[in-house]
Amino acid sequence: MAAIPTWTKIKEDMQREETPEQLVAFHRDYFYQRFEQFEIPEVKGVKQLISRLKKQNVCLSVASSSSKELINIFTQKLDIQRYFDVMVSGNEVEKSKPNPDIFLKVAQWYGAAPEHFWVIEDSKHGVEAAKSAGMKCIGFANANSGNQDLSKADVIVREMDEITDFFIEQMYR
Repeated sequence: MAAIPTWTKIKEDMQREETPEQLVAFHRDYFYQRFEQFEIPEVKGVKQLISRLKKQNVCLSVASSSSKELINIFTQKLDIQRYFDVMVSGNEVEKSKPNPDIFLKVAQWYGAAPEHFWVIEDSKHGVEAAKSAGMKCIGFANANSGNQDLSKADVIVREMDEITDFFIEQMYR
């Protein structure tokens, strides 16, 4: 599980008595309770983009460093879970982004070469992982992800509605 090395480092840095596994479990349980209690803000234009992509028969997936449980909470609360063919979590790969494993797992699931994929990413490590996997990448610079360096992306957008039908057609030429 990719989270263990991170929590091992936190345990050492903060001189915690708990095991990394206990810290992961505490963190997971705390955040799941918080997410289940509160409204998750919808990113403007995401549902419309997903709908347009599905109408054009584009296969959609989620490749998130988050746990499967957290992915499920988000996609269910936003009522978008049904649009995705596969959802791969950070728990399912050995190494986290910027390692490309999570994106390569998605490509493997579809049985397609990585160069046939476009990734929408809002983090520096995510962009690096997509590019390392040999995929094309749209960097999504938004307020929720901070001021991260997305310059390695093939293109950067600030709003989801910048990904127009024309752009989508060009993606698959």
